[in-house]
Amino acid sequence: MTIIQDYDPSFTRDGIGLSIGVFDGVHIGHQSILQRLYDWGQVSQLPTAVLTFEPSPVELLKPNLAPPKLTQSSQKIEILQSFGISEVFILRFNREISNMSATDFISGILADQLRAQHVVIGYDWHFGKNRGGTIATLEKYGKKYGFGVSVVEQRQIDGQSVHSTRIRSAIAEGNLELAKKMLTRPHTLRGRVISGDRRGRHIGFPTANIDAGRQVLPPSGVYATSVTLKNSNSERPTIYESVTNIGIQPTFGRNTSKIEVHILDFNQEIYGKELDVVFREKIRSEMEFPDIQCLAQQIREDIKVARSILKDSCFV
Repeated sequence: MTIIQDYDPSFTRDGIGLSIGVFDGVHIGHQSILQRLYDWGQVSQLPTAVLTFEPSPVELLKPNLAPPKLTQSSQKIEILQSFGISEVFILRFNREISNMSATDFISGILADQLRAQHVVIGYDWHFGKNRGGTIATLEKYGKKYGFGVSVVEQRQIDGQSVHSTRIRSAIAEGNLELAKKMLTRPHTLRGRVISGDRRGRHIGFPTANIDAGRQVLPPSGVYATSVTLKNSNSERPTIYESVTNIGIQPTFGRNTSKIEVHILDFNQEIYGKELDVVFREKIRSEMEFPDIQCLAQQIREDIKVARSILKDSCFV
């Protein structure tokens, strides 16, 4: 798959199938769109592409209202790749793009630059300035410029439609099973290991402190997790069992939430490296302990529980 990171007005393609959107989480609804696009490409024998936006429109236009992310940009690209898409175009969303009318977006980008042969979109897609473009707009101008349009209907889980907002709510409320159903995979945080206060090391349980940026977090507590550690480009990632704590560490009198991962049977130096933390199951809520010895004993119990949970987990 080819990734065009700095998509610009001089960029052109000659006949592709295309889908457009933010694709945060690449959930089951998005996956239906990608499958339809892939199928079209197989039949037509033409390349397929996804046009996505960084930052998302809401991050630029209403930053105070921008929700936390389900996936980092790099995660999103990796998931898109798994659906057999030929190319991903990352359009830097700015004020100029935000002020582009729906018709200018179609004529300038879809028709002139990408020369789209077919566009696959979701049932609720809107585009252009003030989200003024609708499916009807796209279909009308598709006839004018010679591209077809496929609309993929909503997907439902437990009788309700799947969308990114619902998944964020499920994760924030601790309903990891529902989030997993809608994502078709466990919720995963991607972040870089940063330096901490090393308290875990001093009590025998060293932790990796994770900077996860603006990603949505489950509620405070202790979780059985698995960690994917990226190696060199030529090697497959290594997966380890782990226990992850999200919270303020009340035993130490802190009031700022942190993400700390204790990787089981592991003693490598990984500061600055990127980890994927895969949430399997919650073990307990955050607790305050009377002393360090009681905390250490509880951590030992947490590790036993995590090992029991994880021994039957599929780390694929």
